Amino acid sequence: MYNFSPDADSLKSSVLSPVPPELYDLILESLQNYLDCICFGLTCRFLWNVARRHVQKRYEEDTPGTWAGDRIVCATADTSRRANGLPAGLLTEAEETEWNTPLPTEGCGCGHTHPPNFLLPTFAGFALCHFKRHTRPTQVRPRIISRAAHDALRRGMGMDDFALLRTMLCMTSRPVLREVELVRPLVLRNLSRKLYVRREALDHLTKDNYEYRRNVGFVDVILLRATWSSAPISNPTAIRGPWAGDRFDFVSAKDFQLVEGTGDGEVVEWRDVSDEVVRDLKRG
Repeated sequence: MYNFSPDADSLKSSVLSPVPPELYDLILESLQNYLDCICFGLTCRFLWNVARRHVQKRYEEDTPGTWAGDRIVCATADTSRRANGLPAGLLTEAEETEWNTPLPTEGCGCGHTHPPNFLLPTFAGFALCHFKRHTRPTQVRPRIISRAAHDALRRGMGMDDFALLRTMLCMTSRPVLREVELVRPLVLRNLSRKLYVRREALDHLTKDNYEYRRNVGFVDVILLRATWSSAPISNPTAIRGPWAGDRFDFVSAKDFQLVEGTGDGEVVEWRDVSDEVVRDLKRG
């Protein structure tokens, strides 16, 4: 990653090249802005080999963390403190305490002030005050390019300079951010219930039904099965997703094993619910 483009017309060394690499690291660590690291590294190929590690670190610090293995519930806007507000047993004791602790009057994560002893009535509001909104992985590359263009122009870099910047970062051919390429087809696993869904079943759904204008993926499966509403069950809008609060991950079909052994000598057998999920998606 972060290698020079083969066509990049740049110096192999500069007057700064004899400086010990350790000093370069100290300089780069002291720079506050990622673009400063890039501009310093653009001096020559030798410097870029040092700077690219720092650029990579700055970018990867902004990437969203994985949700694999975590409990997931897609709470609707009306999911509240009333009875059936959340699936039974979803919150740990520590999370229950946090859920029932009044918000701070100042310095809340949402950026707003709250009255004393204020408890948020809905789970959605609680999430807005406690969690940061992450960028989806598909948005990372265009945002990096847009941010680089904006910052470069703000620094007074000309079009030739920015063209060189794009070439150095290979923006036209691959993203600056490292991409994880999983072997396909994939399998979504419900770790809590030992169930799995095959991605190829979802691909066939899209291929065989022209009314689907986009690909159906694992996100749709989780939304279908893990959405939860605290509306009374008699309400037509009430949703009680059977997988709400369960833990998930995904693996390549090549690495997936139908039967697995556990550390205590037990055998776990996974059950395929792909056809059942596809039927629900068609009805939904």
